[in-house]
Amino acid sequence: MYSGDGKNRNHSGEGHLVSNIITFVIFFVVLVAGFYATSFTKFGGAWHAWWPMLAVILGSGVIVYGGAMALSRRTENHPDAVANEAHAQDLVDAEYESALKGSKH
Repeated sequence: MYSGDGKNRNHSGEGHLVSNIITFVIFFVVLVAGFYATSFTKFGGAWHAWWPMLAVILGSGVIVYGGAMALSRRTENHPDAVANEAHAQDLVDAEYESALKGSKH
């Protein structure tokens, strides 16, 4: 896979040690906060059973999903991403078309 600057990468996290560590720490804190919030759950009444669990599910879900989207910085409307994907698709289509023409002879 090639990045936007044309350099070949073996995997998507290569060369991003600091951001990978920061991401891990943020998501680990969210996980531990979820464990802590579930410690307030008491099954004696609906109030003490539902609200901590809703806070864990909704709160951590929003943080993790929003954090992942913000950290990945990937949108389908990004002009470079769309142009690179369109060019790659054109190359694949051309190769497929040439393979089909070659097999008919």
